[in-house]
Amino acid sequence: MVDISMGGLLLTFEEPVGFALGDRLIVSIDFIDGTFHVVGAVNRVERGADFHAYVAIEFVELSELDMTELDRHLRRSRRNATGDASES
Repeated sequence: MVDISMGGLLLTFEEPVGFALGDRLIVSIDFIDGTFHVVGAVNRVERGADFHAYVAIEFVELSELDMTELDRHLRRSRRNATGDASES
């Protein structure tokens, strides 16, 4: 994984990649405090200068509860990455 946000994620693969625009898939993301599952849709597939395939996946069908859970996972992951132990 290259990046993740509330709206989706960017993945990198060695060529070739088997995803096409519009493909829908189930994304499972392992966070330090649990696993998050969400439906995603491929909205971009590009070949990088490094000969890797980059795939942008937009999260779809997120309920308010899903958004709250994802936000919690992302905040905890960022705190752990920066060494900040405070709860906010």
